[in-house]
Amino acid sequence: MKSLISEMKLKVITLLVGLLLSSLSASAQYWVVKGTVADSTENLPLQSATVVLTKLADSTKRAFSTTELGEFRITGIVNGNYQLQVSFVGFKPFKQSITVQDASVDLGRISLAMDATALDDVTVEGLADRVQQNGDTTEYNAAGFKVNPDATAESLIEKLPGVVIQNGQVQAQGETVRRVLVDGREFFGDDPNAALRNLPAEIIERIQVYDQASDQAQFTGFMDGETSKTLNIITRASMRNGEFGNVYAGGGTDETYNVGGSINLFREKSRTTILGQMNNINIQNFSTSDLLGITAGGGRRGGMRGGGGGGRGAGGGGFGGGGAAGGGAFMNGGNASNFLVGQQGGISETKAFGINYSYQDNGPLKFSGSYFFNQSDNNSDESIFRQYTLGRNEGQTYEEQSFSPSRNINHRFSGELEYTINDKNSIIMRPRFTFQDNSGSGIVDGTTMLNGSLLNTAYTQNTSYLEAFSFSNNLLFRHAFEKRGRTFSVYLNTALNENSGDSYLLSENIFYTGNTTDIMLNQFGDQDVKGLSLSTNATYTEPLTDKSQLMLSYNYGYQYNDSRREQFDFNEGLGEYTDLNTLLSNTFENDYITHNTSIGYNLRGEKGTLTLRGAYQWAILDNDQTFPFEDNVDRNFANFIPSVVYRYRMENGKSINFTYRTNTDAPSVNQLQSVINNTDPLNISAGNPQLDQSYQHSATIRFNKVNRETNNVFFTLLSGSFSDNRIGTSSYLAGNAGMTVDGIDLQPGARYSKPVNLEGYWNLRSFISYGMPLSAIKSNLNFTGTLAYSQSPEMVNGETNYAKTPSTGLGVVLSSNISENLDFTLSSNSSFNSVSNTLEGQTDTNYFNQSTRLRLNWIFGQGFVFRSTVNHTANSGLSAGYNQNFVLWNMELGKKMLQQKAEIKFSVFDLLKQNQSINRNVTGSYIEDKQTQILTQYFMVSFVYNIRSFGQGQAVPADRRQQFQQMRQRMGRGNDFGTIDDGMQ
Repeated sequence: MKSLISEMKLKVITLLVGLLLSSLSASAQYWVVKGTVADSTENLPLQSATVVLTKLADSTKRAFSTTELGEFRITGIVNGNYQLQVSFVGFKPFKQSITVQDASVDLGRISLAMDATALDDVTVEGLADRVQQNGDTTEYNAAGFKVNPDATAESLIEKLPGVVIQNGQVQAQGETVRRVLVDGREFFGDDPNAALRNLPAEIIERIQVYDQASDQAQFTGFMDGETSKTLNIITRASMRNGEFGNVYAGGGTDETYNVGGSINLFREKSRTTILGQMNNINIQNFSTSDLLGITAGGGRRGGMRGGGGGGRGAGGGGFGGGGAAGGGAFMNGGNASNFLVGQQGGISETKAFGINYSYQDNGPLKFSGSYFFNQSDNNSDESIFRQYTLGRNEGQTYEEQSFSPSRNINHRFSGELEYTINDKNSIIMRPRFTFQDNSGSGIVDGTTMLNGSLLNTAYTQNTSYLEAFSFSNNLLFRHAFEKRGRTFSVYLNTALNENSGDSYLLSENIFYTGNTTDIMLNQFGDQDVKGLSLSTNATYTEPLTDKSQLMLSYNYGYQYNDSRREQFDFNEGLGEYTDLNTLLSNTFENDYITHNTSIGYNLRGEKGTLTLRGAYQWAILDNDQTFPFEDNVDRNFANFIPSVVYRYRMENGKSINFTYRTNTDAPSVNQLQSVINNTDPLNISAGNPQLDQSYQHSATIRFNKVNRETNNVFFTLLSGSFSDNRIGTSSYLAGNAGMTVDGIDLQPGARYSKPVNLEGYWNLRSFISYGMPLSAIKSNLNFTGTLAYSQSPEMVNGETNYAKTPSTGLGVVLSSNISENLDFTLSSNSSFNSVSNTLEGQTDTNYFNQSTRLRLNWIFGQGFVFRSTVNHTANSGLSAGYNQNFVLWNMELGKKMLQQKAEIKFSVFDLLKQNQSINRNVTGSYIEDKQTQILTQYFMVSFVYNIRSFGQGQAVPADRRQQFQQMRQRMGRGNDFGTIDDGMQ
């Protein structure tokens, strides 16, 4: 077998080298389209005019802005028919059909005539379309959604049809937004809130929403269904050259403070953003990508291990309520530095700094990079009530109080470099590095009862000191041959990671069944997990006809993990941790190798595109344990992996997309390592080296309809998936008699879990969104609805239970479009969840959550500002004491000064003293309700200074500058085209 693998590797490498050398020696040619845009009256150049070149064969767009001299130069153009469109605020758009045939095209001077109708006394609503559909891209005109002068991009997108913000995450058209670009450029890597909470709404002209394919898929034209929901913020041309940002400082009762600022330096070729903040009012700013899988302290949460495959494998899901992380702390001023998503429970003191830089010109080099530092000191105080639903253990409950202080320090760098070698070759590189240091402790006091009788009490203290780092780099080489549609590309990904640290466990568990048993643990743990992964993909495409292509691709992947865990018991005689506990110690290595060969067919028509791909994947999983005993488990897998992507663009702003794809998922090293994790002695977990990889099928169909006459927007999505060999959880819950599982003695009331492969998982989900303007009251109304159903398997005491979970949700948003001085958003979100179980005796559950929010910003008098945010939360169906109904009301009163650039304000958080945080989590074996300590009422006085300094965005004759300014006030942000249509450039 190994000789066969070596022979296959040699053949594949020889083939790749041959293809690479032949591609580099080919004599392909790319062409250039260039020209100059000027004013037809004065013949003066127009800077920052938008130039869009559309390839008629597949509607792919490339967009650029003109230079200070009005020039544009579009490189990398292949033979074909194109349409060129030039637009600029206040001028009539220019369109011209051009043909590129074996030569570059110089269009010379393009003269734009002023649009006299733009100077007529008309309203914004009459001129500016709120939304339009360009292919697969939904494009919103910011002028159609009025916000207050101090609003950020986040406040603006909250009003867009089909876009919602939940728990700090932005969702567009039913999917989580993964990337936010600014004028097509990277902005703080893949952290969406970086742009949304730092860019002022006033500089935004348009917002585009689309599914961005990978660089390789964009280049080859073969869509594989792997896309990321992306927002592209197009700034106003007149504000792309200048400085803007703010600085702020505030102090309040109970020693609360909030200090920070941001500055954006935008130039024609380069852009720099610098951010900083310090506060102790729960404005947190790290994402899950910053945590690298390690968490300190937390009693039962400590350590680096994922447990038995996740506690929600049998899922019912959960929901959160209240102000768990500030609960809507004021975002004006202080918001500017809250630039990442993901928040902890409890109360945090945060110090953060970030810098982002990008450079782009008409030359061969494009670069963007960001550095981010975060330090968060968190104190979490939680109450948990857990009700077990297993038949013979029905009536068993667990109550817990915990306190967990921790400190997390994170450094992160990400970058992107794109270099065009020549007309036919280019390289894209994306490095990323993250380092995290996490320390903390946790104290847990828990009690288990069974039908009113005491089973056990537990006192646990965990202390841990953990470090982690990760490095990854993606490299893509692209080559286009002379023949249109013939391409060759090579993708290489490398990644390194290491998690290491020390932990201390001190616990006392008393069991009260029969003779009282007191078990003491005093242990020290040392763990080191290292990982390496390499993958490469070579893709060749060949045109069959003018509208069809053939693709051949080969992918090789290699993953290696080395995990070592040593647990020592305390030796009373020596006063040191010297006694190695072999039951809790383990040394483990894991290799996972994949070979994937695929063939694809791509057919493009005037309105539709169809991509078919089929792949054969051969995978080898090799697990080697060397301590405490030697063991080896090998697995070979062979799978057919098909995918289908179909896009159809209808008339009148309608489009439909269908995606079907399959993929495999290998178990992680934590899931494979058979070492026991006793961080929480009453909830023990272990890995399972017998795990197989899982195989998933998923399908999604989307439909968009935009009516430009009525400005109504309709969007719907239907998706579903099912899995073979899904990695779920097998759990055992000991009753009042205790039990032994896998050689582990479970005391009364204790729980043991491990990951296992299970069949029978599937889910269906639908999403619908409808938005329309209400002209009579100058407002916008948006509706969203969700309907979902899932079946999740879990093993409970050796029997398979299927948790069937229907859920529904309804959202309504009414947002004002009255004026910049009066801005309000009223929203309501309702969700109903039900969980039924197939095992006899399992407890079923229903629960409901209602959240209503009113946000008001009112500027009145001589620069006075009133802001108010009211959040109402109501829960039902939870455990006794957790069905809370409360109102979180925040209020501000401010005064503008220094020519509207500065503001001094007085604010109160939680005016009614009702803020709470409640969450429910449902699994196949228990239902858990959790209440977390949150920020309580405080008063604060703050000073905010806004920085605004913009240079001339265009060359406009002096005698008409005033006309343009008046026209822009009526038109809003008026360019008709953006920079990206659907992620294909």
